[in-house]
Amino acid sequence: MSSISKPSRYFGIEINPLKKKPKNPSLKICLAFPETYELGMSHYGFLLLYQLLKEDKSLLVDRVFSPWPDRENSLRERKEELASYEFGVPLSGFDVIGFSLAYELSLTNVLAMLDLGGIPLSSRDRKGQAPIIIGGGALVANPEPFAAFFDAIFIGEGEEGITEMLAAVREGRRSGLTRNQLLRSLVRIEGVYVPGLYRPIYRENGDLKGFESKKKAPETIKRRIVADIDKFLPPSSPIFPSTKPVHDRIAIEISRGCTRGCRFCQAGYYYRPRRERKADSVLDYMRKVVLTSGYDEVGLLSLSSSDYSCVNELLKQSMDILEREKISISLPSLRIDTISEDLVREVKRVRKGGFTIAPEAGREKLRGVINKDITDREILSTVAWIFENGWRTVKMYFMIGLPGEEEEDLYAIRDLSEEALKIAQRRGRRNTVTVSVSTFVPKPHTPFQWSEQISRVEMERKIGILKRAFGRRKNITFKWNSPHMSWLEGIISRGDRRVGKIIEKSFKLGARFDAWSDQLNVDLWERALSSLGMTPDTYTRERRTDEFLPWDIIDTGVTKAFLLREWEKARAGKATEDCSTKGCKGCGVCRVGEIETRISLPLSPPEESAAPEMGERSRLMQASYLVVHRKAGGAASQSALELQSLLSRTLRSSGLPLAFSEGFNPKPKISFPPALPVGIESRAECFLVTLVRETSPSDILSILKRLLPRELKPTAVIEASTRMSSLILEERFKIEPDGAGSLPAILPEKERDKTAGIKKVVKRGGNVYVSIERAPGKSAVKSIVGGIFGCTLSDLRIKITKTSADIYIEQNHEKRQIYPHKQQGLRNAGGSGRE
Repeated sequence: MSSISKPSRYFGIEINPLKKKPKNPSLKICLAFPETYELGMSHYGFLLLYQLLKEDKSLLVDRVFSPWPDRENSLRERKEELASYEFGVPLSGFDVIGFSLAYELSLTNVLAMLDLGGIPLSSRDRKGQAPIIIGGGALVANPEPFAAFFDAIFIGEGEEGITEMLAAVREGRRSGLTRNQLLRSLVRIEGVYVPGLYRPIYRENGDLKGFESKKKAPETIKRRIVADIDKFLPPSSPIFPSTKPVHDRIAIEISRGCTRGCRFCQAGYYYRPRRERKADSVLDYMRKVVLTSGYDEVGLLSLSSSDYSCVNELLKQSMDILEREKISISLPSLRIDTISEDLVREVKRVRKGGFTIAPEAGREKLRGVINKDITDREILSTVAWIFENGWRTVKMYFMIGLPGEEEEDLYAIRDLSEEALKIAQRRGRRNTVTVSVSTFVPKPHTPFQWSEQISRVEMERKIGILKRAFGRRKNITFKWNSPHMSWLEGIISRGDRRVGKIIEKSFKLGARFDAWSDQLNVDLWERALSSLGMTPDTYTRERRTDEFLPWDIIDTGVTKAFLLREWEKARAGKATEDCSTKGCKGCGVCRVGEIETRISLPLSPPEESAAPEMGERSRLMQASYLVVHRKAGGAASQSALELQSLLSRTLRSSGLPLAFSEGFNPKPKISFPPALPVGIESRAECFLVTLVRETSPSDILSILKRLLPRELKPTAVIEASTRMSSLILEERFKIEPDGAGSLPAILPEKERDKTAGIKKVVKRGGNVYVSIERAPGKSAVKSIVGGIFGCTLSDLRIKITKTSADIYIEQNHEKRQIYPHKQQGLRNAGGSGRE
């Protein structure tokens, strides 16, 4: 484990009332996310399906994530198969593996996970009882580049479809269907694409002519749409991840789809029609789930959160519920022309997170081409509101390489950003603006699907112009996306099945984690293209409007005729109004009477709450309690910050009356001792928590025993109002061989490193027992091994366990030991202090 970065990705613990492993499951399914654990555990759709499947008690449901290269190398060296996260089931032991496909540059990770799981990469090579490999997610808008790797691909929104697919697999296995027969049965489910039943046909010039489908396979696959998103609740048992996720918050989807019609936005077209969750359902979720989740932030998810029909009132009532527990709200997607001063004021009531706006283009003319009809004046007015309400920085997102872009548009990005900075600095000289630029990638099922993508040389030239234009301008930070990533994304996003060969070849050459700038090796992709005799221009070129496109086999509901009209309007610089306010524009997706497209939702009157306000809480009497707990098993693989986050969230979800800090970013008053290094278990860890009123230590202990997993089992709660840094005077450790072997000889006492604070060393029964003086800020065991054996921790295969700690408080200028409980008659102790 010492050779693996972030071991908590694989061996850590999670805090969550998880379902036990069923003894005789009717089906075993693993949800796979082809990225790291912290990215997968931030993905709303992935977690939503995980909860949905867990509700079926007959299923064994687990998760798996892409191992980082060091972990992959370790698995290959040990000849171990990649296994699932919770139950450790090898991937080849599942009936179904469902991949969430969110980004083009994660596809080599898909192949790595299949290969590590002992599963053939190609669907045609899988036989008999090999797992059925299913793909789903945003990327399947064009499934052709990766079609060969999947047995089935689900097109659309999976909440309803996934249960139907699993039922079909279960029945097929029960009935003894062959693998091919089972796959043929899946195509009867709306939204299911079985690539093996379709053969692409090419013209002599290499252009795709169409598909030849086998008997009973539909000519096109109709995207599955959830008619009423209120039928499927957001995750009601949020998981506290073992390591900090990228989006460290609990989320609720308030609407799905968008009617704005930004011509570059695939999600805006693919997820039509727009549907809203009932406002009362959102508020009910706030009260029942968010308040007790342990998270300090909730994200209201939507393609355009500020378009929600009663967003201001929803925000106000939500903050009335959440503010008491210092839980903030974030709105990840805000349209500039819908941001109001009322909305800005509500968002900042607890804490001010980052504020991001997306003008997309520097000039209004180009914004008209992309159908983002906002003016410079609206953008700068929004910037003014943001800084007037106390924010210190704003992020502005732009794109380069858009259809119709001129050189003036690049300089306009700089000019608009500098105007924003002038406004910012009128409200504070230290206020800043961050400008992020990405390269436009034409995506399937958008009006720009026929557009050319600019070359890498042109990407680099335009980024160079912007870098020189911004120069070293103080208080403006300029960032840009890698042209190599945008180039690869463009090849894959509009590719056909031949691109699958490029992906597979790049994987075999060693490509992994291509969406990570420090991992991307573009030379491997160029070698793959060259060895296969393929050129990027085949996929990045402008497409003719009369040619058959690889993704034409997918029927999203939005007609090709509508997209073509929008493409022609874009070339003419004409805008299309929002159909939710200006009438239907004839895109074809809305099925009247079938899909619930709620607009202008009513809100019930707010509920009264008897909970004290935070200002009132701060005036109550405060009391501090020392909690002593163990750190074993997977908890030992987690860093100190990861464990502190888990423990803090558990306390927030416990219902205990926590005291909070004051100021800009209020946090629970919890303090921790100096940290142990990763990999070391302990029977006597502790933390100090402050409550706003006196509470029985035995009650606190009972609550925490119920909430914390056995790896963090609390053993005592003691009333102890003092500083954390002065509590621990001595710690004891046991050092033993990790597996077969023995420890080296102990250095003579005179040769030991006295700076390590070593007080006593005893060798007994092949193990070494050490006592260390614990000083504030001193690492517990960094120099134990060097001080005792004269070598480093990495030189030995040993196991170190912290066995105990002497904890004191100071009373009347005297030290009094409070753990272990050696004094008779010690009051207010919630545990014995003994293992």
